Amino acid sequence: MAISVPAAVLQEIINSVDKGIFNRRAPIKIDRKAMPLKDFWFNRRKKVESNQGAVRVALQKSAENPMQGWTNLDPLAFNENEIDLQTEFNFYNMHLGLIFVHDYLMNEGYEIDFNEKNAKIASPLSQNEASRLRNIVKDKLEAHYDNFDAQEDLILHRDGSADPKLPPGLDAFVPLALTGSLGGVPFTNPLVAPYIALGLTSTAAGTMREGMNTALWNARLNSRGRTSGKYRIICGRGYADRYSRFATLNNWQVHTMATGTPKLDISIADSGLQFQGLPLEIDPTFDVLDTLDAPATPWTLRCYFLLEDAFVYGHPGSMDKKMSMPPDPADVRMTRVSLDKRVSPFVTIGNANAVVTAAA
Repeated sequence: MAISVPAAVLQEIINSVDKGIFNRRAPIKIDRKAMPLKDFWFNRRKKVESNQGAVRVALQKSAENPMQGWTNLDPLAFNENEIDLQTEFNFYNMHLGLIFVHDYLMNEGYEIDFNEKNAKIASPLSQNEASRLRNIVKDKLEAHYDNFDAQEDLILHRDGSADPKLPPGLDAFVPLALTGSLGGVPFTNPLVAPYIALGLTSTAAGTMREGMNTALWNARLNSRGRTSGKYRIICGRGYADRYSRFATLNNWQVHTMATGTPKLDISIADSGLQFQGLPLEIDPTFDVLDTLDAPATPWTLRCYFLLEDAFVYGHPGSMDKKMSMPPDPADVRMTRVSLDKRVSPFVTIGNANAVVTAAA
């Protein structure tokens, strides 16, 4: 015989389980899969104010006013600094909905009662019955959060052109060509243009080392004095393999700590790949995007040099991944759960970043 469960009790159980999941992950813990780029964005989370639905970032157009020396009663010159150039970034709403189909719950032995008015006063479930229902809810909510994480990770990579209602990601802020714009300012403007070098070769006489040196040097040149330690290098598996091959062909040294036990290991661990002291972080999502989107320049062959301080994952504070439960519909037997988020990702120093690609 099915156990009668008031609809409001089901919602209370969902809400209770969600709080446990959210607090364990909350709000930025990613505990299911390596997502280095999403981790990069989340470390730059910041509450920002909306100005008519957008975030505006002022750029200094020039700093050409000359310094003046003076003596005695020399007249002093005063000039205006041009800071009227600004980028503008919109806010975006993200939603991922989940349903608990009542027929599924009935197959599990729970019949949802819509007409129980005193549901929030006392639950008719025994401790064991409630525990089993909580486990059913937990499995579905865990999968729902996993799906939200995975979808958000993909969004934070893409350029946003496939769905203009979703926020743009890395491919929009550090593109492979100086077309389009950053916050309304064309990428042809040196203030927002990242450094780009395509097709670095990994042969013994290849261009990989020189190309990466130039990319990081140019990025740091525009980083307003920040050190290289503020940079993250995120790349695809294909790029990391070619980097390792280039290093091997050119007899670059691999430093290892002595363990006291002789071992034969001809591999280089992912954690051992570095450039100018910065680790190369391999992003598994690059390969996923190659499968889903089949871009002309594969993600797996890309390598990004990203200034941490230049990226902001803006949010208004009130909707930083918020769970809600809309009323159950009258004509369909299900209970709905909504995960919503309002964000404005943006870049404040566009020309302090770089991207290079490896030749196929």
